[in-house]
Amino acid sequence: MDEPIEFKDGSINVLIIENPSFMTKMIGEIWGQSNNEEGGFELFENEKSLTFTNNVELIVNPFSADVNERDLLTKLYAEMKKDALDEELFMSTNTFLSEIEKNVREIMERQKLLLESETPDVVGLFKLLGVHFSVSNSLVERMCDYIDICSEYRKTKLFIFVNLKSFLTESEIIQLYIHSTYLKKPILLIENRQLPRLDYEIMRVIDLNLCEIPISDAKDNDIY
Repeated sequence: MDEPIEFKDGSINVLIIENPSFMTKMIGEIWGQSNNEEGGFELFENEKSLTFTNNVELIVNPFSADVNERDLLTKLYAEMKKDALDEELFMSTNTFLSEIEKNVREIMERQKLLLESETPDVVGLFKLLGVHFSVSNSLVERMCDYIDICSEYRKTKLFIFVNLKSFLTESEIIQLYIHSTYLKKPILLIENRQLPRLDYEIMRVIDLNLCEIPISDAKDNDIY
């Protein structure tokens, strides 16, 4: 690419790649770097180099973006455990766990065979109750939630969506843009066809001949 992609507050970068072979190569390389492989792309924040593995989420299929993946729930439970054992809730949490242990032991004593159990743990209780993030029926809301949750618990710096405009209406895309720009969560859309430019968008086209064509800057908007 001729120029680096710069993420500015109040705007959304859209990269249109019309050449299928180059699109495949580029997405494959981003995917590889997101999975700790070597690649030619570099990510910088305030001149500091960042690895793709820990900082970039590549979403090729928006329906597979799961806010309840194991690592996210593990980090959620760790935060909830801190809250459960803080000064305000410490006594009530321990009293509750003690009551559970007492009740289980009474049930165990009624059995004919000798039984053992582990000491109850608050994280185990969260798992038993199936504590998880709520999932919206709306795809655009799920994408907004995915950005929020991964930013909070994975500390993701950049979200790259592939052909997202094939799944969302223009109004839903704008809804995602407003959410992202308001919270200052950088996203990049990579598309295989050029559509009319929307508010917030800074577009760049790589055509069939691999010529790079910048489109005019983002339209004015109210998010800064």
